Amino acid sequence: MGNGFSDDAPAFNKCISLGKPVALKPGKTYLLKSRLEGITTDRFFLKGNGATIVVGADYPLRRYDNIFCFCDGSYTREYFKISDVNLVFLPSQKFSDKYAIGDTFFFYPENCSVVEFSNVSFNAPSLYNNVTFFSTFGVKKLRVSDCIIKINTLSKQGGAFWLINRYMSKTDVRIQNCTFEHDTWDECICFSAADLSGPKSSRIRAVVKNSKFLSACNSESSGFIIVYNHNPAFADINVTFSGCDFVAKGTNTRKIVSYQTGGDTSFRYGVMRTSFRNCSFDYSSEIEGDKGLLTLGGISDSRREDFLFDFSDCSFKVRNIHPIIGDKDGSRMGRYVFRNCIIDSDSEPFKKNYNLTTSEIYISINGRETKLSNESPVM
Repeated sequence: MGNGFSDDAPAFNKCISLGKPVALKPGKTYLLKSRLEGITTDRFFLKGNGATIVVGADYPLRRYDNIFCFCDGSYTREYFKISDVNLVFLPSQKFSDKYAIGDTFFFYPENCSVVEFSNVSFNAPSLYNNVTFFSTFGVKKLRVSDCIIKINTLSKQGGAFWLINRYMSKTDVRIQNCTFEHDTWDECICFSAADLSGPKSSRIRAVVKNSKFLSACNSESSGFIIVYNHNPAFADINVTFSGCDFVAKGTNTRKIVSYQTGGDTSFRYGVMRTSFRNCSFDYSSEIEGDKGLLTLGGISDSRREDFLFDFSDCSFKVRNIHPIIGDKDGSRMGRYVFRNCIIDSDSEPFKKNYNLTTSEIYISINGRETKLSNESPVM
């Protein structure tokens, strides 16, 4: 009906079962009160034509749940495309405690060759619902353009795009002209290699252009972007940001990027490199913090060249946060390169107060490389 109060979920289910493109009518508001069924066809294309889909307060959310789902990963789907639609996530509060765990994935194509989002807006309000806009265990090609994703659920889990390779050994990602507003404990975007009974090696190439990342950070936070290696998979992950803005303010100002590893002692470390070109970083915390804006996981068995942060023509405005590089836990090895960067800080941005006896951290500023030490700040 698209009248904003009738339950349109049964009609959506009939359309989804046909495997044909679903086109909405401009100006209509489609309300989902009952559950959507899993998508079992090889392809799915939702053309919104500017209409709005509202997941209503009565929608029967389970503790772990999916809204639009290719939930069977036993074979590869052809494509999953969403365009020109406004999405609003308004279920009643699922948890009484913001620290409760139980993800809801709005879009979940588990094993798909091509996933595309264009001109999509998504808004999740401040309720403890742990919603993630998009999550997948495998996609060969991900394209995201002209989207506005706002997730302010004040909860422990949730994010914008989580890509974990379980079925694909290679993934190509392109994100451009997007805005991400995010305030949950988890990362906004995650690029991850994981064996999870799938490929033992994974290659991800991601390019993010002309996009904005915003967070009020009133909850505990990890990085805006996390690059994660679920061992014993071998990760080869390369992420490039160009012309992007990162703004974080509040009581807990999240990291720019965090490399992490996990699993048992049989792991093989991979290659994780993140580059920033002509990006700006505006960070201000209400409470003085010393965790750093960039972090590496425990990577003592890897070469420092394999874990890299590379900044060119970037600007930093940092208040009440130090240092830029965080290695508080030790046992880290990595390289940080800053070329033609402007750093406006109210403290010494590279001053270290940690024990680096087991770490090797190298900073290269305009061609001059220095091994970080406790004795004196680099700048």
